[in-house]
Amino acid sequence: MNIVDQIKPEKRYLLANEEDINLNLRLKTNFNELNEFNNTRIISLSELFTKERNESTKYRIYGVINYLSFLRNKNTTTKTLNDLFSDDNTANIFNFEDYFELKLFRPIQQQTYFDISTRHYAEKLTAITETKDSKLNYYAYSKNIFNERNYSFMFNTVNVNPNEIVELDKEFIYNNNIYLGFIPKNNFVLYEKVYDAIDYVDYLDPLTEFGYDEQSLTDALLKDIYDFTDYSLADFKKYFLDKLKFFLKTYNIRITAQNINLNIRFIRNYLEIGNNDYYNPAAYVSNQTIFEGDFIQFDRENYLFNRRIKKEYLIVLVLTDTFQGLASEFNSYVNSNYSAFTKTVSTASQTVEVKFRFKYNPFYPIELKKYTTYLEQINPNLRGIPIPPDNAIRITAAISDNDRIIWRNLMPYGDPDNYDNPFINNTHYFFNDIIFMMKPDFSDRNTGILFNDFLLNFTNNRYNFKKSNIKIKPEVAPGLCE
Repeated sequence: MNIVDQIKPEKRYLLANEEDINLNLRLKTNFNELNEFNNTRIISLSELFTKERNESTKYRIYGVINYLSFLRNKNTTTKTLNDLFSDDNTANIFNFEDYFELKLFRPIQQQTYFDISTRHYAEKLTAITETKDSKLNYYAYSKNIFNERNYSFMFNTVNVNPNEIVELDKEFIYNNNIYLGFIPKNNFVLYEKVYDAIDYVDYLDPLTEFGYDEQSLTDALLKDIYDFTDYSLADFKKYFLDKLKFFLKTYNIRITAQNINLNIRFIRNYLEIGNNDYYNPAAYVSNQTIFEGDFIQFDRENYLFNRRIKKEYLIVLVLTDTFQGLASEFNSYVNSNYSAFTKTVSTASQTVEVKFRFKYNPFYPIELKKYTTYLEQINPNLRGIPIPPDNAIRITAAISDNDRIIWRNLMPYGDPDNYDNPFINNTHYFFNDIIFMMKPDFSDRNTGILFNDFLLNFTNNRYNFKKSNIKIKPEVAPGLCE
């Protein structure tokens, strides 16, 4: 018989437990074994691309500039002044790259209405790039229909957020635009057209009476229209009377002093002789940091932005004609070629100076994201309504059933109604095909006479001289070099 001694746990060693403690190994699991044919992971590349695309704030702005201007002076044979400005077989002497540089601009954080009742404001812009951040090249062989150089441009990558908020007189809107700006390089005289909210009228006054009668159009009524300009009555009748009659007849306006005065700004805008904005331009300051952009109306009730009129700069060009003939023939030469113009004549140097004025739009908007076509609105007095976004506007102040808050969202990239620009290396690429146009300013008498002669075929051979004797350059500020 085998005798087995039982040793109690607490006797095995000092301070041992009084009972056996055993840890059982569990050789089973609650997890199911994976099937080798079902071991897959789903990744939506489309959703990932859209997410990264909408979160990226990196933009690359590039494109083509079609330069359309007005000065051509390659041919030195005896021709008319008409040919100086419009000969299709010559090259432009006013080269784009010599006078302008490119910068990108963004609206500043504080915008202000000119007139809060009509919600008109001029955007205030500030540059977000420097000259070194852009490249401007012209195509060696490519020309546009005006025989001008075509230019390509590209900016370094910029960081901008179209969902950024801008304050507009204590309300908030999205800063969803970037602007390509054409800023003058040199010290030539430049003017900014000054905004006046009352000048921008493109509709008839509601009190207008109808019933056109051409016989009622007197010289006194014509004087009311052109009186603030430098045109004479004879000038106005010659260059603008037919256009004015067409306007009045088209709208069937009864010709009375009251009707003319009610619609005088609309009439002047139609004739392109301008209002106070052209007649009293402000001198451009070359080192300014805040620029005035386009004139915009905010339709607050529908949350829509209407770009009423583009910003314009006015450039003065000086035509200098140096007579090469006999001194006794100089006065006759001046009278036969320049009698119609306001001019500066120097008998000692036998020169004639005539100033013309041209205009151009300095800022071209590039919309980074579009607003949705659907207008969101809620009644803030109801329970359980969602919290509106930062750009929401309360239309009515009093608590009522008609009280509402409205806004429009920005469309995300990927929406078929939004822009579908390339998105590569976490960067949006925005291509722009821009027409940069220099246009004659008809509010200036010399310019109006010259170009209306061309348009109305009044020139014949009246302006007759050798173009080799003529120089045309931008007017330079006194004491400064071009």
